[in-house]
Amino acid sequence: MKSIIDSGNVLNAGINSTRGSAVSAIAKLIFADKNRAAYFKEPLQQIVQDSSLAIRACAIEALTAMLNYDRDLAVNLFQQLCDTEDELLGTKTIEYFLYYALPTHFVDLAPILERMIMSELPKVVKIGSRQACVASLNIEEARWLAKLCLSGTEAHRMAAAEVFVANFRPAHFRDFCENALRQLFNDASNKVQFQAVRCFSHFEGKELDDYVSLVESFVNSSAFDTHYDKVIHALEKTTAKLPDDVTYQICDRVLDGLRSNDANIRYHSALKADGISSLLVKLYSQTKKLKLQSRCLDLVDLIAKNENYELTKTLTEYER
Repeated sequence: MKSIIDSGNVLNAGINSTRGSAVSAIAKLIFADKNRAAYFKEPLQQIVQDSSLAIRACAIEALTAMLNYDRDLAVNLFQQLCDTEDELLGTKTIEYFLYYALPTHFVDLAPILERMIMSELPKVVKIGSRQACVASLNIEEARWLAKLCLSGTEAHRMAAAEVFVANFRPAHFRDFCENALRQLFNDASNKVQFQAVRCFSHFEGKELDDYVSLVESFVNSSAFDTHYDKVIHALEKTTAKLPDDVTYQICDRVLDGLRSNDANIRYHSALKADGISSLLVKLYSQTKKLKLQSRCLDLVDLIAKNENYELTKTLTEYER
């Protein structure tokens, strides 16, 4: 039977109750001084088995605090606390606990993560998928759960994309993260593709130079035609030398419509030329390959035939 309190309101219901407020106060006391956990150990053993989901939701905060005192005990009590309806697993306190506990207790918590990933409740699926993928960044044993998310529903894949986009640069298992993004570039869902392509917005300074192979994978993916602007922006702002071949390939693919006999296709392709002109000129000035310079000029001529204002402006600035 579905609980009267849905997962979105479980924690609020607990906080706004007398018993819930008392449990939250215990959490604050333990956070302030971890040694107080010993005093509250027995009360917490009773609280984690409370019949109220709202009270259990508040108890999770206290268990998170207890991780600083006795991690094994905190995880053991957490396992007992989760032996209830799935609604509880959709609270933000669950996510916080998992984030801090998984690095040392992944094996113990993996069954709960798997249960969350397989849940029918969207909030639970999102939290479980997200934390499974976060764990996979540094824990090799967690990869199977991340792969489960990558092959799951759109909700699973969206959560995976969110995590890998936010963390792929500092991740310990960089190859695993990049391969996940490559898979997401070719996802059947446009929403998932959009989320995955946001990885290019995170590059700063010369960082792009270290991820040329990822850019190449994107250019050859199904996401390129719809989301090419993200990588163009990354190329425009990088302070590194532009990667020769892939930069040209991007420009050539974006401008391909200018070669069409269909006036409508040429018109829409011409609109894209504004963001390509400066990139082409920059590539031309940086590369030492004469053949590539010639191909860049061919594309410039192609844009010029469409009387592109942005190209004229870019060439004038370059001549200066």
